[in-house]
Parts: sequence; C-alpha cells; structure tokens
Amino acid sequence: MKQAKKTPTLVRCYVGELPILRACAARLGFRDIISRYLPSHGNQRIAAVDSLMIMVYNIACGRQPVYELEHWASRLGKRVLPGNGAAMNMLNDDRFGRVLDKLYRADRASLATEIVSVRKAFFVYRKRGNYWKKSGEDIC
Repeated sequence: MKQAKKTPTLVRCYVGELPILRACAARLGFRDIISRYLPSHGNQRIAAVDSLMIMVYNIACGRQPVYELEHWASRLGKRVLPGNGAAMNMLNDDRFGRVLDKLYRADRASLATEIVSVRKAFFVYRKRGNYWKKSGEDIC
C-alpha cells in the first residue's frame, strides 16, 4: 500500500495591530509626554501612564468598554504592559477610572498642545525623488 504524502500544516497566529501602535507611540514619545502630566506615585504597581496607554491602544484597536478592558488586556498578556507583565491582575475598571480622573485634573490643554506639536514635527516631510524624507533622515 502506498502511504499518503504528508502535507505541511499551516499554523496561524494573530499578531494584530499592537506592535505597530506601540512602535508609533514610542517613536512619537507619547509615554514620556503623558508621564510629565500624569506623575506616578511610588506605591503604584502599574504607573498611571501605562494604564492610560492601554486605554489609548484599546481605542485604536476597536474600543472595548471600560468594564471589559481587563479582559481585553489579559488576552493580549505581556504585550500590553511594559516589563514582564506581572501586574496584569491589577488591571480593572476601577484603576482605569482613577486614571481618567487623574487625566481630568491634569493640564489637558498643555498636554494636547505638546502632543500635537510633536506629531506635527514628526510628519513634516519634503518630497525628494521617489520617496519621502523627514528633514535630514531616511524614512525607509
């Protein structure tokens, strides 16, 4: 009897948009800008800026309600939090609510102005040849 030829098995993995979002946020320096306006206390296991960045990523990924953010972040695991993700069990709707309160008390006008100015400086390109260049540096 002839044995059937084994066909290779395809394995699908969901990568999602989070790596791109994190890279863009890191390149634009959003975390550093937000941390200047939302200072962290020494007794927090998860900094306020990290909780807010999780909310920003969530909005960009499809907008889950605040009470479902804990479940959404736990599915993504360590990719959401900086470090090793040991504080994942600390994420809940109460934490996100306190971060939103902190953001409300912060100087939001200056924060928005700084983010817009960084974004504007980042996206100022001039056309050269067949590709776009940022002032003095290759984009590709």
